[in-house]
Amino acid sequence: MNKIAPRRRLPWDVLLLVFKQADPSTLAVLGRVSHDFLTATAQELYKLVAVTSVKQLEGFFCKRTVAQEERKTKTSRINPHLSLSHIHTLIIDFTSLSSRRRVPNSLSLSSSRLDDQRPLLLEHLEVSSDYSKVEVLRLLYSSLFPRLNPTRCSYKIVGRALPQAHWVHLSHNYPTQLLGWTQIQTLDLSGVFPRVFLNGQDHLAGLPPPFPDHRRVLRLRVASLLSSSTGSESIMDIIGRNPVFFGLEEMQDGSIVLVVKSEEEKREAEAAVQTSQRIERWRHVFIVELET
Repeated sequence: MNKIAPRRRLPWDVLLLVFKQADPSTLAVLGRVSHDFLTATAQELYKLVAVTSVKQLEGFFCKRTVAQEERKTKTSRINPHLSLSHIHTLIIDFTSLSSRRRVPNSLSLSSSRLDDQRPLLLEHLEVSSDYSKVEVLRLLYSSLFPRLNPTRCSYKIVGRALPQAHWVHLSHNYPTQLLGWTQIQTLDLSGVFPRVFLNGQDHLAGLPPPFPDHRRVLRLRVASLLSSSTGSESIMDIIGRNPVFFGLEEMQDGSIVLVVKSEEEKREAEAAVQTSQRIERWRHVFIVELET
């Protein structure tokens, strides 16, 4: 009779396929029998983490007491105590979050889950939410985001209640602070402009002041930021009225990218950049790109 090879000798592609396809009970067995092996493979298992509920968020990042309470009814998650420092991409998708579920006021994050007090370095942080659940964004901004340090961040907001509502305030009822994101290179916005109020001034959430040799790119999805009754000129008006908010004085050439969906929209946006008097001093900052 042929002996079954130890799990630690399985090829990487076979191992990852097992974890992706396994049912919850199989994952539970693997977690108990091969915890040392799961720890050794954390770098691959945690490259991309997708969170779609507040419970999952708490399970990954919150204090152990919260995780223990949830473990009674939640068995499909791979051991949450594995190091999160291997995450490359963190996707938080709350677009389908139930409107009947109450969002907590804060998250009691565990420092042991986040490698002591050092921020979690990410290649990409992607946050999707519905405009009607703005309190979720405030929760993330006040509790989790200060513990992260992404290279790229994407905000995707859908379902605006009012077409003219371009802004979402993230600092409501919380001690206001700017995020300490030191390696951010690209901030990609769809739906709304997230802002915080600090020292009597509005700031674009996630875009800290620049430092030498650090190029920051702000990508704005034009169609999602405008209602159907307005034209591309409106985006110029919004930016031109708020030069400090968008950091126009500090932006390098081509640092604000207007992303459009068609060649026609591209021509309209380029014409708006060239003719807008509000941004005349900063035209070199803008470029227009087709969405890929």
